[in-house]
Amino acid sequence: MRLICGGATEKGPVKAVNQDSYLVKRAETPAGDVALAVVADGMSGLDEGEVASAAVVRAFDQWFQRTLPCLGESLGFAGPSFAQTLHVQWENVVQEVNLTLMQRGLRQGASLGAACTIFLVAAGVFYVMQVGDTRLYCVSGGTWRQLTEDQTFAAREQAAGRLSPQELAVHPLRNTLLQCVGASQNLNPVFFQGVFDEEATYLVCSDGFHRSVTELEVVAACAPAALRAGGAVHESLQHLLAVGFTRGQKDNATAVALVAAAGEGLASC
Repeated sequence: MRLICGGATEKGPVKAVNQDSYLVKRAETPAGDVALAVVADGMSGLDEGEVASAAVVRAFDQWFQRTLPCLGESLGFAGPSFAQTLHVQWENVVQEVNLTLMQRGLRQGASLGAACTIFLVAAGVFYVMQVGDTRLYCVSGGTWRQLTEDQTFAAREQAAGRLSPQELAVHPLRNTLLQCVGASQNLNPVFFQGVFDEEATYLVCSDGFHRSVTELEVVAACAPAALRAGGAVHESLQHLLAVGFTRGQKDNATAVALVAAAGEGLASC
């Protein structure tokens, strides 16, 4: 399977610094294309969110280049052993970054943190690790469906039935994260996997992106047919970012999209 992938990020018209970071990597293997997408959203309420998000992206960039080839060579990019080993490796990467950022924060008398979603496609399967409120969507059949669950106060209270949507809309803690990389002493990343749908686009994004665009706009710009026809993933995402900013969206915004190519020679990152 060949893959088309790309990403875009903007700091927006208000904030002085873009605290989001992202990564898109693709490699050709005997099992077909393997692609990694990472979106990390530095916490604006903490210090140096851009340092935290960059640390997450840098760590997974190194993992993709140095560790994944050995993992794929030994286990073949598929099967229970691959998934189990991948989970352990990703857990170690995230925990190491978390510890490093916490130690840096102690030295500087500051707090650093980032939400992140890591998404890997290999041999017809996708793997996800998530911390915080960055999201993974599946765009297919004229809709977009959220595959991750926000690790926020609002999501927890609504799921438990303790607060109504109306109450949460005005609650002072509605946007509070339950955990983030760099500021959580007991970090518990969520990991799951699923079958990769070749007729869908997978979208990884920060909250500054998904809060500022509509489902119809995302489907129009990121439907598989639209991305395959032009192959301009970056331009499609850049357009959606611009739409959000015209509506007064003030946060940094980042998105990465990945879709199976219709034919050979279309894969690009």
